[in-house]
Amino acid sequence: MKDIQLDRRDEEVLEAVITAYIETGEPIGSRTISRLNREGLSPATIRNIMADLEDKRLLMHPHTSAGRVPTDLGYRVYVNSLMKTRTLPASEEHMIESKLAASQPDAGELFGSVSRLLSRLSRHMGVIVSPHIVRVRLRDIEFVKLGPHRVLVIIVAASQTIHNKVIEIEEEFDQETLDRLGRYLTETFRDHTLPEIRDRILEMMGEEKALYDTMLRDALKLGRASIEDVDADVEGGTGRVFVDGTSNLLAEPEFNSIDRLKGLFRTFEEKHELLRVLNSCLAEDAAGVRVIIGSENPSRQMSDCALVAAPYGVPGATLGTLGIIGPTRMEYARAIALVDSVARLFSNSLARAQS
Repeated sequence: MKDIQLDRRDEEVLEAVITAYIETGEPIGSRTISRLNREGLSPATIRNIMADLEDKRLLMHPHTSAGRVPTDLGYRVYVNSLMKTRTLPASEEHMIESKLAASQPDAGELFGSVSRLLSRLSRHMGVIVSPHIVRVRLRDIEFVKLGPHRVLVIIVAASQTIHNKVIEIEEEFDQETLDRLGRYLTETFRDHTLPEIRDRILEMMGEEKALYDTMLRDALKLGRASIEDVDADVEGGTGRVFVDGTSNLLAEPEFNSIDRLKGLFRTFEEKHELLRVLNSCLAEDAAGVRVIIGSENPSRQMSDCALVAAPYGVPGATLGTLGIIGPTRMEYARAIALVDSVARLFSNSLARAQS
């Protein structure tokens, strides 16, 4: 992009073409731009400018007799340099806050509500990656007896999200003992991450006190069984990915090819490729909104899509990524404002729950 030189007229015409194309979805001709242009440039002058923009790979002809449409590079120049920034209306921000406040702390419901919000407000596809279990800090751990040697482990994170796991144990404990062991582990390891807890448990199990204190020994063994797989590679090393609004893509003319839709939906269903794309936003851009356009996507199946994503988290810790996926013919200014607001408000909600 550094070698692309545009003068004021080039920028105005490129912006006008992209704005009109986002609105109509139809190739844009010089007469359309002439009617929109404030300087009163003739269609012939605009055709010349559009031809220059095509030479610079910012516009292209979808077929010989049509007007022009933006390329991925054209959208990139628009997003980086020409687009006017926007903010969400206060009414929408208040609605987002109220929806987040009404969400249940159960991880599935909480993150599902965020993906639905993003989908509903963008009319595209909403996505969010929940935190991997290794990222969360413990607020409470509880054990529920399911059978003679089966126990349900309920881990409540500092952010109030809830994670469940069923474990098999050799010993048989009654519910009263399980309650006592859960209280001990909570008091000992509150505000620590699960990998930190695991490492400390291993240290404590080797100490002399654990050899003679029955309750301590039982608590450590139960705690170890609860978190022994925290470093397992779960869905590419992150939490779950929640998706809502895939049907919104069916309404877009860009996705009227059945073969194209099959490949794209397969990516969304299998999740690991989508996770890889979303994780790249965390790896390469630790803060702020990131926009990935068309061929910039790491996934070939998403080469006709744009992703607008941002990290969310609590003070001192990034927990995951959220965003929207739609066609490259996306209203980027609104999409960026929406993702930025939801990421900020969701982070604030998690931080309040943690305090």
